[in-house]
Amino acid sequence: LWLRAASLDPLKVWTFAPDAVTEVVFTATGADQVLSGRSTTECNFQAFTETAGKVAIALRDKGQGCFSNERYSKGNFPVGEGTLTLGTETLAGAHGVPHAAGNLLGAEPQAMTLMGHEATECDGVFPESAMVGDVTVGLLRGGSDKCWKDARYSNTNYKLEQGVLEGDPNMVAYRISPPTTKATQFVSSRSHLYIRASAETNVYTWQNNDFVLLDTVTSAGNFTKTAVRLDNLEQELVVVFRPATERVSVWPLVADKVEAAYLEGTDSWSLTARRFQMSGQPFAPELHWDYGPGSHSGNYGNWKRFFPVSHTNGAEGVIWQDFTAGAVHVSWFDSGLGGLSSTKLVDLGTKILVGATGSGAGQLVLLLGDATAPSDKNAVLQAEVVTFSEAGQELVRKALPTQKADGLNIHAFSSSGTTAVWDTGSNTIAFAVARTMTMASDGLNHQGGIAFIIDASTLEMITNYGQTSGHSFANSLLKSNEAGFYIGMDLGDNYPRGVNLWELKAAEKQKKSKLVYKFKTRHGTNPTSPAGTAYDEYTEISTSEKKFYKWSNDNYCYTELAHPGIHEIGNESIIIFFAGENPPLDNSQTGEVMNAARNVGWVKISRDLSSDTVLSPGEVETGGFYTFGGGWSEQTNQGISFLTSYTDMTMSVSRLKTMPLGENLLLLYELWSATAYTRSQFMVVDTSGNVVRSATDLATSLKLPFADQVVASNGRAVAYVGTKDNWLVRYELCVGSSCEAASGAGGTPSPGTDNTGGTSGSTTAPFVSGAYGTSFVAALVTLFAN
Repeated sequence: LWLRAASLDPLKVWTFAPDAVTEVVFTATGADQVLSGRSTTECNFQAFTETAGKVAIALRDKGQGCFSNERYSKGNFPVGEGTLTLGTETLAGAHGVPHAAGNLLGAEPQAMTLMGHEATECDGVFPESAMVGDVTVGLLRGGSDKCWKDARYSNTNYKLEQGVLEGDPNMVAYRISPPTTKATQFVSSRSHLYIRASAETNVYTWQNNDFVLLDTVTSAGNFTKTAVRLDNLEQELVVVFRPATERVSVWPLVADKVEAAYLEGTDSWSLTARRFQMSGQPFAPELHWDYGPGSHSGNYGNWKRFFPVSHTNGAEGVIWQDFTAGAVHVSWFDSGLGGLSSTKLVDLGTKILVGATGSGAGQLVLLLGDATAPSDKNAVLQAEVVTFSEAGQELVRKALPTQKADGLNIHAFSSSGTTAVWDTGSNTIAFAVARTMTMASDGLNHQGGIAFIIDASTLEMITNYGQTSGHSFANSLLKSNEAGFYIGMDLGDNYPRGVNLWELKAAEKQKKSKLVYKFKTRHGTNPTSPAGTAYDEYTEISTSEKKFYKWSNDNYCYTELAHPGIHEIGNESIIIFFAGENPPLDNSQTGEVMNAARNVGWVKISRDLSSDTVLSPGEVETGGFYTFGGGWSEQTNQGISFLTSYTDMTMSVSRLKTMPLGENLLLLYELWSATAYTRSQFMVVDTSGNVVRSATDLATSLKLPFADQVVASNGRAVAYVGTKDNWLVRYELCVGSSCEAASGAGGTPSPGTDNTGGTSGSTTAPFVSGAYGTSFVAALVTLFAN
C-alpha cells in the first residue's frame, strides 16, 4: 500500500540583525591643540616633534611614498583632551582627533571599516585593532609574490558588522560590505576573509533564504585564510561559522539523511520537496548543464538525466547517474517517502548512459555507448542494451548493430539526447536517438535522429525506422493509446525544418510523419554561399542597414520541444506543445539564437497523421525559406496558438514539461533570459487548449534538467534534480483541492540536535575569543590609564 506523507513543515528562516552597543560620547575638557600631521612620516621615521599630550600624528605610506606636500596630504588636525562616556561609565584621559565638526562618537551597530591592509598574508600579523569578533580582512600575495598595499593595486575599505542570525537557533554572524575604494589600476593583491577558530569549521553564507557552504577550514586558534574572496564583492555578504560536525540547514530533518519541507502554495495548490543525501553526485544543472535558450549550446538541447521507474510493489523509483564515480544507480523510495534504497547497476568506465526506462513492473533497461567518437570518420562506436531486475541483477546484455550497412549508422551519440519507452503489451522497447553518422560524400559526419524498436525479452532488433529528422536537436516518445503503436516527435533543422511528429508500429516497419509546426530561417548575409555560388538579394527581408541573400544554412531552430509535449485525446486527436518565437515564420527576425521572447505554443490535429485536419484555432500563416542550394521551400502553419504572450526577453519560456492532470493538462516551465534563469511557472489547460488555471508564479527556484519529463504520482507532478552537495531532490507539485497545507509547528530544529551523528547545535560559534563591544567610528580615539 502506497501511503501519502503527512503535512510538512515549511523551510526555516533566519534574519541577520547587527549588534547594537552602548552609546559612546567624547566630551572635551580643554582647548584643542592643532597638529600639522606632516612633521613625522612612516617613510623616514624620526622622533615626534609635535604632540598633544600622549598623541602624535604621522603620515603613512600607502605604497607610493609619504607626501608631506599639502597638495597630496591633509593636515592641521585639532586634538583635544577630554572624557569618554560609555553608558554610565566615564573614562578620563581620552584624546580625540575629529574628521569633521560635531559629535565624534555616537551609537551605531558593532562595526568598523577596515582598510584591508592591516593584516597581510606576507607578514602573518593580525592586529586586534583590525578585528571584528574573530574575523578580519587579509591582503594576499599578488604579483612578484608581494602583498600590494599600494592603492593602485588593491581594493580597500570594507565595512564589517558583527550580529546575530536570528532563527532556530540564533547564530553569531558577520555582514561584510563590498569595498568602497577600488584599485585605481588593477587588483594585484586580492583580499580574503580570515577567521579564528578552535576546531574544524564550516564557513557558510546566508543568501536567498539558504545556507551555502563556502569553505571548511582547520585552525588551532590562529587566524586562517578562507576561500571567501572579498575584493570582488558586489553586494553584502553574511557569513556564519559553525563546527564542521554540526548540521546546518533550512530544511527540516524528517529521517536520517532525509529532509522535507512544504515550500509554497495556497488552498488550491502546493509545492513540496524531499531531499535525500546520496553517496554520489546526481545531475545538478548548475554543475553539469545550465545553458539558456539564447545560448549556442541551448539550441542543441541536452540528455535526459533522471528516468522514473516503477517497482512491482508499486513503489516509485528513479534511475540516475553519479557524476563523481561514473556509475548508474536505481533508487527506490520507501512507503511514505521517508527514505530510499539505492543499488548500483553498472560502472560506466569509458561509456556513457545514453538512455533508460522501465517496464512499469520492476524491470529496467539501459542504453550504453562509447563516450568518445572513433578518430576514423568512417568508423562506428560500440553500444549495447542491458536489462536488469528491480534488485539490480543483470538479465540480458545485447550489442546494438551500430554499423552503417543494415544498421543504425552510429559514429557517435549526440548530446541532443535519447528517449526510451517500454511497452509491455507488445513486449517491445522503442528508442528515439540523436547521433552523428559515418562520413558522407562531403567528408562530414552529419547528425540526425533515428528510431528503432527491440524485443524486450531478447533485446534483438525488430525494426529500424531510419532517420526521423536531420539534424535532430531534441526528441520525445510515448506509448500510444492504440495497441502496438508508439508516437514521437523530434526537432529538425532542415530535413524537415520544424516539429516533426511521427507514429511507429511495433511489429512492422510502418512509420507515418507529419510536420506540425514550422519556424523561420536565417538567410545568408553574403551573396556568395560557402559552396562558392552567388545568389540574388532577398529583398523582402533586407533593409538599408542589413542585406540578406537567397540562400540559407541555418542550424538554429528558435524553438524548444515540450517533454513529453505529446498527448493523445482518446483515439481521435493529438495535442502538441512547444516553446516558440512569435510570429513563427518571420525570417527578418533572425540573427541570434533567440530573437524574441519564446512563449508556450500548441496545436491540435487529427490522430490520423495522414489527415490534414487541424482542430485548434489559429490563423493560417504562410512563408518559406531559400535552401542552401537556393531553392524555395514553402512553409505553412495552421492552428498554431500561444498560451503566453511575453515580450520581455528576460521572460522567455524554456524547459517546458507537460503532464495529464485528470481531464486536463498541467504545464510546468521556466522563464529565462538568453542565458540566465528568471523564475518558474505552471498553468493548467484543458484538452482543447483553453486555460483552466492561468500562469502561476513559483517563488521557489525550480530549475529542472532540460529534457526530463515530470511524471504523475497519485495525481501530483513529480520531478527530480540533484544539488551540488549530493542531494537528490524530489519535487511534488499538487494542483487541486486535496493539496497539503504547511503544518503549524516547526519540525526538527535546524541546526540543532543532529540526528545524523553530529554535534548538537549551539548559538556560540567555535571561536577562541568572545564578542567585542568596541565601536569603531570616524575618529581616532586613544585611551590611557592614569
